[in-house]
Amino acid sequence: MWKLPTVLFLGSMALLSGCNRSEGNPEGTAIVYVVNSEGEPIQNALVQFISPDNSPNGIEVYKYTDIDGSAFVKWNYDIFVDVTATKGGFKGCNAIHIVPGETTTGNVIIKPFGSNSNGCP
Repeated sequence: MWKLPTVLFLGSMALLSGCNRSEGNPEGTAIVYVVNSEGEPIQNALVQFISPDNSPNGIEVYKYTDIDGSAFVKWNYDIFVDVTATKGGFKGCNAIHIVPGETTTGNVIIKPFGSNSNGCP
């Protein structure tokens, strides 16, 4: 009688421990903070993460910033990603390096469209 509960317990522990294990490349996280010229966070800005065309499984992710001005993306490859943030008549650009198993942070300063100092080409 004690064998069935023991088998069920050990089986559930094996399943639960397998959920925490990352197989292959671990995910890397890139967090971008969108701010204005004064350094104040911008909520609900549209952030676009785009990888270079020749990258494996190209990234094109769209997110909106949280109340603290942050947006994030997770990826399994070591890659540089172009980041563009827009809200209203404001835009800003930057690049961020996603490293598997690490969390990288960066800032995007948004300025009026046409501004030469917003980092956009």
